[in-house]
Amino acid sequence: MEHPIIELNDVTMRFKIQKRHYGFKNIVLHLPQYLRDRREAQTFTALDHVSLKINRGERVGLVGHNGCGKTTTLSIIGNVYKRYTGDVKVRGRVSMMLALGAGFSSELSGRENIVLNGVLQGRTRAEMNALMDDIIDFADIGPFIDSPVFT
Repeated sequence: MEHPIIELNDVTMRFKIQKRHYGFKNIVLHLPQYLRDRREAQTFTALDHVSLKINRGERVGLVGHNGCGKTTTLSIIGNVYKRYTGDVKVRGRVSMMLALGAGFSSELSGRENIVLNGVLQGRTRAEMNALMDDIIDFADIGPFIDSPVFT
Protein backbone atom coordinates (compact mmCIF):
# COMPACT_ATOMS: atom_id res chain seq x y z
CA MET A 1 0.00 0.00 0.00
CA GLU A 2 1.29 3.45 -0.95
CA HIS A 3 1.71 6.16 1.66
CA PRO A 4 -0.13 9.48 1.22
CA ILE A 5 2.01 12.13 -0.47
CA ILE A 6 0.76 14.79 1.96
CA GLU A 7 -0.35 13.97 5.48
CA LEU A 8 -1.34 16.29 8.33
CA ASN A 9 -2.08 14.72 11.69
CA ASP A 10 -3.70 16.79 14.44
CA VAL A 11 -2.06 20.05 13.28
CA THR A 12 -2.70 23.20 15.28
CA MET A 13 -1.36 26.61 14.34
CA ARG A 14 -1.46 29.65 16.59
CA PHE A 15 -0.25 33.17 15.87
CA LYS A 16 0.62 35.80 18.44
CA ILE A 17 -1.51 38.89 18.07
CA GLN A 18 0.75 41.91 18.17
CA LYS A 19 -0.69 45.27 19.08
CA ARG A 20 2.25 47.09 17.50
CA HIS A 21 5.24 46.28 15.39
CA TYR A 22 8.72 46.55 16.83
CA GLY A 23 11.65 47.00 14.47
CA PHE A 24 15.18 46.50 15.76
CA LYS A 25 15.52 50.17 16.69
CA ASN A 26 12.29 50.15 18.71
CA ILE A 27 13.25 46.94 20.49
CA VAL A 28 16.49 48.55 21.63
CA LEU A 29 14.84 51.84 22.61
CA HIS A 30 11.81 50.28 24.31
CA LEU A 31 13.10 46.92 25.54
CA PRO A 32 11.03 46.72 28.76
CA GLN A 33 7.78 47.52 26.89
CA TYR A 34 8.71 45.08 24.10
CA LEU A 35 9.30 42.26 26.61
CA ARG A 36 6.06 43.06 28.43
CA ASP A 37 4.11 43.06 25.14
CA ARG A 38 5.61 39.68 24.14
CA ARG A 39 4.80 38.15 27.51
CA GLU A 40 1.21 39.43 27.47
CA ALA A 41 0.50 38.77 23.79
CA GLN A 42 -2.72 36.98 23.01
CA THR A 43 -2.87 34.18 20.46
CA PHE A 44 -5.19 33.47 17.56
CA THR A 45 -5.80 29.83 16.62
CA ALA A 46 -5.78 29.62 12.82
CA LEU A 47 -5.91 25.80 12.65
CA ASP A 48 -7.26 23.59 15.40
CA HIS A 49 -6.41 19.87 15.26
CA VAL A 50 -6.56 19.52 11.46
CA SER A 51 -5.89 16.13 9.89
CA LEU A 52 -5.91 15.22 6.20
CA LYS A 53 -4.35 12.78 3.77
CA ILE A 54 -3.79 13.35 0.08
CA ASN A 55 -2.83 10.34 -2.01
CA ARG A 56 -0.89 10.33 -5.26
CA GLY A 57 -3.15 11.33 -8.16
CA GLU A 58 -5.83 12.97 -6.03
CA ARG A 59 -6.95 16.54 -6.72
CA VAL A 60 -7.96 18.52 -3.65
CA GLY A 61 -9.49 21.97 -3.29
CA LEU A 62 -9.61 23.97 -0.08
CA VAL A 63 -12.80 26.00 0.07
CA GLY A 64 -14.07 28.29 2.80
CA HIS A 65 -14.61 31.83 3.97
CA ASN A 66 -11.84 34.32 4.71
CA GLY A 67 -9.91 33.43 7.81
CA CYS A 68 -10.86 29.74 7.94
CA GLY A 69 -7.26 28.52 7.52
CA LYS A 70 -6.88 27.69 3.81
CA THR A 71 -3.69 29.70 3.28
CA THR A 72 -2.31 28.69 6.68
CA THR A 73 -2.80 25.02 5.78
CA LEU A 74 -1.04 25.47 2.44
CA SER A 75 1.75 27.46 4.08
CA ILE A 76 2.34 24.65 6.59
CA ILE A 77 2.40 22.07 3.78
CA GLY A 78 4.82 24.29 1.82
CA ASN A 79 7.03 24.72 4.90
CA VAL A 80 6.49 28.48 5.04
CA TYR A 81 5.08 28.22 8.57
CA LYS A 82 6.17 25.81 11.26
CA ARG A 83 3.17 24.22 12.91
CA TYR A 84 2.43 24.84 16.56
CA THR A 85 1.60 21.18 17.24
CA GLY A 86 0.96 18.05 15.21
CA ASP A 87 2.77 16.12 12.48
CA VAL A 88 3.25 17.01 8.82
CA LYS A 89 4.64 14.59 6.24
CA VAL A 90 5.26 15.60 2.65
CA ARG A 91 6.59 12.87 0.40
CA GLY A 92 7.99 14.57 -2.65
CA ARG A 93 8.59 18.21 -3.44
CA VAL A 94 6.19 21.09 -2.83
CA SER A 95 6.62 24.57 -4.23
CA MET A 96 4.52 27.63 -3.52
CA MET A 97 3.10 29.18 -6.68
CA LEU A 98 2.01 32.50 -5.23
CA ALA A 99 3.67 34.82 -2.78
CA LEU A 100 0.60 35.81 -0.82
CA GLY A 101 0.86 39.31 0.48
CA ALA A 102 3.39 40.48 -2.09
CA GLY A 103 3.35 44.25 -2.08
CA PHE A 104 2.30 44.60 1.55
CA SER A 105 4.48 46.14 4.22
CA SER A 106 4.70 43.86 7.25
CA GLU A 107 5.28 46.85 9.53
CA LEU A 108 1.96 48.48 8.62
CA SER A 109 -1.57 47.48 9.57
CA GLY A 110 -4.02 46.27 6.94
CA ARG A 111 -5.69 49.68 7.00
CA GLU A 112 -2.35 51.46 6.42
CA ASN A 113 -1.46 49.04 3.61
CA ILE A 114 -4.76 49.86 1.88
CA VAL A 115 -3.84 53.53 1.76
CA LEU A 116 -0.22 52.85 0.78
CA ASN A 117 -1.10 50.50 -2.09
CA GLY A 118 -3.81 52.86 -3.35
CA VAL A 119 -1.41 55.81 -3.36
CA LEU A 120 1.22 53.70 -5.14
CA GLN A 121 -1.41 52.98 -7.82
CA GLY A 122 -2.03 56.69 -8.34
CA ARG A 123 -5.05 57.30 -6.10
CA THR A 124 -5.16 60.02 -3.50
CA ARG A 125 -5.29 59.41 0.25
CA ALA A 126 -8.80 60.92 0.22
CA GLU A 127 -9.93 58.47 -2.48
CA MET A 128 -8.55 55.55 -0.50
CA ASN A 129 -10.22 56.75 2.70
CA ALA A 130 -13.53 56.96 0.79
CA LEU A 131 -13.06 53.35 -0.41
CA MET A 132 -11.78 52.09 2.96
CA ASP A 133 -15.03 50.60 4.34
CA ASP A 134 -15.78 48.71 1.10
CA ILE A 135 -12.24 47.30 0.94
CA ILE A 136 -12.36 46.25 4.61
CA ASP A 137 -15.76 44.60 4.07
CA PHE A 138 -14.35 42.74 1.05
CA ALA A 139 -11.25 41.62 2.98
CA ASP A 140 -13.53 40.21 5.69
CA ILE A 141 -10.81 40.04 8.36
CA GLY A 142 -12.68 41.94 11.07
CA PRO A 143 -10.62 43.58 13.81
CA PHE A 144 -7.38 42.17 12.38
CA ILE A 145 -7.45 45.02 9.83
CA ASP A 146 -5.70 47.16 12.45
CA SER A 147 -2.97 44.61 13.23
CA PRO A 148 0.35 44.48 11.39
CA VAL A 149 0.18 42.29 8.29
CA PHE A 150 1.29 38.65 8.80
CA THR A 151 0.57 38.69 12.54
